[in-house]
Amino acid sequence: MFSKIYFKALVLITLIVAVYTGVILFFVSPKIEERTIHLEEKTGKAHLQEISTVVESTARELKSYKENSIAVHKEELKNITDVAFTLVEKLYASAQPEAVKEHILSEVKTFRENLSSFYHQSQQEITSQDKQNFIREFVRLYRYDGGTGYFFINRNTKCVLHPIQPTLEGQDLVDLKDTDGKYFIREFVKLCKTRNEGFISYKWLNPTSRKIEDKLTYIFYFAPLDWIIGTGVYFDEITRQKQKEALEYVANLRYGEDEYFFISNYDSVLISHPSLQGRDMSEVRDPEGILIVPPMVQIARKQGQGFHSYSWNKLKGTDQLYKKLTFSKHIPDWEWIIGSGLYLDSVELEVETKKVELIRNLRKQLTTTKIADTGYIYIFDSKGNMILHPNSNIEGKNFLKLENPGKGSFIFDDLLDAYRSGENVLYYAWDRPSDKGNYIYDKVSWIDYNKDFDWYICSSAYIAEINSTANKLKQYLWIISFILLSLVFFISAYFLKKLLNPIETLSRKALQVKNGDLSVRSHIRADDEIGTLAQTFDGMLDTIEDNIKTLDKKVNERTEDLQEMIKKLDFLASYDPMTGIYNRRKFFELAEAKFSKSPAGLCAVMMDIDKFKKINDTYGHPSGDTVIKAVAGAISEHLEKGAIFGRLGGEEFAIICRYPVHKDIEKHLELIRKKVEQLVITAERGDLIRCTISIGVVKAGETVRNLDELLNRADELLYKAKGSGRNKTIFRI
Repeated sequence: MFSKIYFKALVLITLIVAVYTGVILFFVSPKIEERTIHLEEKTGKAHLQEISTVVESTARELKSYKENSIAVHKEELKNITDVAFTLVEKLYASAQPEAVKEHILSEVKTFRENLSSFYHQSQQEITSQDKQNFIREFVRLYRYDGGTGYFFINRNTKCVLHPIQPTLEGQDLVDLKDTDGKYFIREFVKLCKTRNEGFISYKWLNPTSRKIEDKLTYIFYFAPLDWIIGTGVYFDEITRQKQKEALEYVANLRYGEDEYFFISNYDSVLISHPSLQGRDMSEVRDPEGILIVPPMVQIARKQGQGFHSYSWNKLKGTDQLYKKLTFSKHIPDWEWIIGSGLYLDSVELEVETKKVELIRNLRKQLTTTKIADTGYIYIFDSKGNMILHPNSNIEGKNFLKLENPGKGSFIFDDLLDAYRSGENVLYYAWDRPSDKGNYIYDKVSWIDYNKDFDWYICSSAYIAEINSTANKLKQYLWIISFILLSLVFFISAYFLKKLLNPIETLSRKALQVKNGDLSVRSHIRADDEIGTLAQTFDGMLDTIEDNIKTLDKKVNERTEDLQEMIKKLDFLASYDPMTGIYNRRKFFELAEAKFSKSPAGLCAVMMDIDKFKKINDTYGHPSGDTVIKAVAGAISEHLEKGAIFGRLGGEEFAIICRYPVHKDIEKHLELIRKKVEQLVITAERGDLIRCTISIGVVKAGETVRNLDELLNRADELLYKAKGSGRNKTIFRI
């Protein structure tokens, strides 16, 4: 017959195994299933990330290549433009006053050499009057600067010859003045009398422009004929000539494959261009809507020089656009922007070639990538063009308007919305290759995006395929759990019976002992734990009577020892062993209770022994401990009734108490401070030590929210007392 313990043990073991099996089936199995599904999803995402990494790496490579190529083009374009700019700058420099003066002096020098030579050659061949006439005719016909430069002759203030305005010849010009009231003819005479030659500037009518302009004239005295000979130029005329030369030069300058330069004014009108001369470009944009010339003008005026890019037709008669990079530079005094541009089609072509190579490599990789059983990866751009897809019928097509039958929307829009929402995953119903047109199969797509290529990369799989591995694993768990439960039940029944027989014998003997029969013995002999238990049982019966007699005495003794130990532990848990006052834990426990009960009017006092480190360093740490004990004792002797006094650590003490009147606390704490100051403490080596304390006091108000805040405020005043000289009390009552 089976015993109760046998059934209980068998039931317990069966329950344990059943519970274990149940945990596996109902808790672990779902977790494993969930984890398996998660791993399948993670695999799909990992494949997606792998492809995304390849795309991103290639994008970075292409971006780096493009940036480096553009940098080379920029440097090339800058150097080329600098050549044209330098030549224009030289023409600009030649129109400046100092350069104009040098030019006039050079022409005057040549003229004077020719005049002197002509004069001396004809000196003995003709009469004096004829000589003057010949020389006058020589001067009248003499020209420079392409026929615009000439010389005139005066004798004193009277005009002898003027090749441009012959009506002035013979007139006395002594009262001739410019628009500013300057008598410049008189200045000619005065200059020749004082220095024989030099420059004079004034304003006069330019016969070419018919405007009053600044004129610079150089005169010198020709003594043989008592003549004042001069020549002059209009500054604006020189500038116009140099600008004309610059415009003609830039318009005809070429490099590379018929590349050219251009000049624009501040209004974005092209004043020099091989084909768009004079065209207003202020509103002209490229097909992408980018203004062409105004940004160049703005960049050059603001920064002195800079780059701008836009799209333009490289070949006439075609609609094919190429990216063009332009460098422009500022000539501020002429209000010109000079520049040139280079097409970046070689860079774009290389980038496109590398992009095609990337697609070819990705296609090879995608053919070997599987997610679950039939899942795959596909790539499309933001315009709905399918870049890559395992199905050749879909690749290269636009699926912008491909319907998502399960939602009544477009699958393209749903994919983009899922990515933009931040979830990066789309669940939807779709058909199977084996069941075309039947959109009832749940599917998932994980989505990533590459900004550089404007590509959306998706990994897609049927949810049933993702779950299939988990379902199979779940079935295996059920079968294994059932087999395990059966085996454990039968094996446990057999071994429990053998194991529990001696225990049942001991149980019967124990009942006899319970009934008062101390003569019984188990007589069980075995070399295992049950044998040891049986022998112990028999030995216990031999000594049980002696134990009963002495048990009460030992219990009483142990009880007294425990009570004494509890008292000591309670003291150590609440009091500082050195000073005998509350330790930090007990202080905060009592203070927190006092504060929680009634915080209003409660005072917090923080105390600290001044220069305590110096005492330790000078007299030693044992003497420092003596000082702490003495200070704690002096403070304890003068505590108010109900005050909570504790040592927070080292030489720092705190008091929590109430005072009915503000002056009471001031008097009391001053008393304590003076008592400490009056202490004379004998150090371990016999030295006499004096010490002082600094005190910070705060009274709780409505703004104090907790005990820590109250003590912190008192601590701030304590450090203020230390910082202002020590041995003092600072109150905030």
